[in-house]
Amino acid sequence: MQTIPLHIVKELLSVQESNMKSFFVAYMNSTNSRIDNLIKEVQDLKTSLEYTQAQVEDLKKLNCKERLQNAQNNVCSLFDKVDDIENRSRRNNLCFE
Repeated sequence: MQTIPLHIVKELLSVQESNMKSFFVAYMNSTNSRIDNLIKEVQDLKTSLEYTQAQVEDLKKLNCKERLQNAQNNVCSLFDKVDDIENRSRRNNLCFE
């Protein structure tokens, strides 16, 4: 059985350590890059959601304003009809002096 000198074993371990360090550094950089991209995407989605929610609220308010305007128009129309009916009914009343 042949023995390997200690300095060669140390050199091989040093090369192995260097390779592992470079692998871990590359892996960590890749992971950090992906995490940064995910954070940016989440922030973009959050901003988009906030904008969309604001638009929905504006539409709700606008819809309520339109409904209120329609109701006011209907009330005015009903007041006019009631007034007309009252005037017509007065015409049919007999007046004695």
